[in-house]
Amino acid sequence: MNNKNEIRIKQILNGPIYKTLLKISLPLMTAFFANMMYQVVDMIFVAQLGKEYIAAMTLNLVPMHFAFAIFIGPSIGIASLIARNIGAENIGKANETAGHGITIWIFLTLFITFFALFWGKPLLRFLGGQGEALNLAWEYLKIQAIFVFFSSMRIIFAGVLRGEGDSAKVMHILLFSAVSNIILDPIFIFGFGPVPKMGIRGASIATVIANGLAALLVLITLKKNKNLVKIDFSKIYFKLKYFLEIYRVGFSVTLQHFSMVVAMGFITGLVSTYGDTAIAAFGIGARLEMFVIIPMLGMGAGLLTVSGQNYGAKNFSRVKKFTYACIKLNALTGFIIGLLLFIFAIPIVKLFNNSPDLIAKAKIFIRIYAVLYWIVGIGVSISHLFQGLGKGTISLILTVTRVGLIGVPLAYILSSCIGLTGIWYGLGASGIISALFGLGFLFYHFKYKIRN
Repeated sequence: MNNKNEIRIKQILNGPIYKTLLKISLPLMTAFFANMMYQVVDMIFVAQLGKEYIAAMTLNLVPMHFAFAIFIGPSIGIASLIARNIGAENIGKANETAGHGITIWIFLTLFITFFALFWGKPLLRFLGGQGEALNLAWEYLKIQAIFVFFSSMRIIFAGVLRGEGDSAKVMHILLFSAVSNIILDPIFIFGFGPVPKMGIRGASIATVIANGLAALLVLITLKKNKNLVKIDFSKIYFKLKYFLEIYRVGFSVTLQHFSMVVAMGFITGLVSTYGDTAIAAFGIGARLEMFVIIPMLGMGAGLLTVSGQNYGAKNFSRVKKFTYACIKLNALTGFIIGLLLFIFAIPIVKLFNNSPDLIAKAKIFIRIYAVLYWIVGIGVSISHLFQGLGKGTISLILTVTRVGLIGVPLAYILSSCIGLTGIWYGLGASGIISALFGLGFLFYHFKYKIRN
């Protein structure tokens, strides 16, 4: 173990609570921000081509989130298991855990590629896609499906770096990739020099190239000798106990994200009954929500690492202190960003499109959600804590309760009463109820399950 790795582990296990949490989390926030820039930048440039193009990008939210759900599960499972093994000073098992990521990556990439190529267009049609919007959405998705191995590698193997607490490397890789996407998007969408105008197909190609650069940098980083966790890429990793350990957290995370994808599919279908403008408004609001949640997810991912390592070291009092610090910081972040979005909702929507009808619909969505983001911050913190402790089932229960048992049914009921706005109110109310459930699980767990 080199000196830099040793210092990082000592800080996680013994350093000041807020300073340590922020040191791990801030680079992850930047990394997640860079990651979300892929979709938002695509939307901003593609939106200049017309409302049907915005609708096409919105239709792709579900299949893209489905793929992300498949890949992020093992990534978080790997990060959690590596963190706990490092805390228990078992580097050999941490290395084996990382190695099994190779096998998982190959299998899942093949699965998603074939699924998307054979079932992608029927899925887009099921989500309400029709006519020009459907054809444009399929044009974008088809390219993503063929080259999905780049994004899967980037997502899964970033979990190795997060598990060892080296969030700065993840940040640098994703920032480089996001900047590449920002530069390439207008070139391939609108054409420049020898590159012809390719429209929505160009947006997809630019994203593929940016993902490819990120995947290459992740591989180069993992092969360096300075890393605490090392992978032997010449070996075949296939030990059942490691798959079970990774998916003890990872499977519940995948199901958690999958439940959100299914819910988004139902909501997209419901919104589509109000026309392309409503779908476009939902797409803009959903992408803005990603920006709000990014700092919360970064803080949550930092909590996953520090709670996992301290839990592995049986330092339970620090697990509790880190958790309460994360909840406070995320609630404050949600309040501040929500306030800004509430005030500046209209000029923000105008960045995407100037249609008065679109602005009116998107404004309502953004403002309803804006007043609830501080509550979302509480839920995100609690969910990542249980993932860090290897108890992903609790996170799954909270998510399924929020989106499946409450969110979707309430959106359907309220939309039948007050129209499109009822969908936004139903989704917002589900976040409040889920956060209350989460706090109940947290206090029970801290009182009866985790003791010094």
